[in-house]
Amino acid sequence: WSSDVCSSDLERELLLAQKMQKKLLPQSFPRHPNVDLFAATIPAYEVGGDFYDFSMISENKFGIIVGDVSGKGISAAFYMALIKGMFQSLSKIYESPKELLINLNKSIYGHIEKNSFVSLIYGVLDLITGKLYLSRAGHCPMVLVSENDSCFVKPSGLGVGLDRGEVFDKTLEQLEIDLTKDSTCVFYTDGITEARDKTGEEFGVQRFFESIVKNNNCVAQDICNNIIKDVKLFTETESEFDDITLVIFKWKTN
Repeated sequence: WSSDVCSSDLERELLLAQKMQKKLLPQSFPRHPNVDLFAATIPAYEVGGDFYDFSMISENKFGIIVGDVSGKGISAAFYMALIKGMFQSLSKIYESPKELLINLNKSIYGHIEKNSFVSLIYGVLDLITGKLYLSRAGHCPMVLVSENDSCFVKPSGLGVGLDRGEVFDKTLEQLEIDLTKDSTCVFYTDGITEARDKTGEEFGVQRFFESIVKNNNCVAQDICNNIIKDVKLFTETESEFDDITLVIFKWKTN
């Protein structure tokens, strides 16, 4: 009897955490005539550590962040909420992705369990010029598909919370990318590339990349939905081993 009660209490806690987590994710996407933006997240269990967020830094610049907290369950959701709050505050102070991540790391180091860390990728898009400023703290690289080039963009950087700052600050890199008309940028978490089929084979970066390229003529929402469909077809299952998060935006003008 007591074990049933404990199980029931835990289930209620997880469902409550799931509701809180959903509320923490953006309820709408920033809109601008020069950008086509869509995002989706599918948690593996009741509560996951994936998150994404947006910040209107100024009238002509907005920030896009995607992260993955190590571990699962309520502690991962707690750290997700902590990071989200810090991001919203710091994005109003530091326009540079590199400066924001350096200060985010300083703020969270020592307040996170020793065996935990957060991987992040953060881009600031100039809505007039199409310049994208990008930094990455131990996260999956960004995928860029354009007329000129299709590649993984991987600025160097350590995960947040692993180092007090001496190594983190030196390692962190910021790239500047000039987007051309119909360029597609994809931020994601490793739940996509590490999704496995029944034999244990991973979906992998190559299949993921090919899925983006073949759908590149679609709007951002359709690219997102088609990638998720390709992952489902590959794994032949409705349940995820890890969280899946995608944030996709297309630059629509010259």
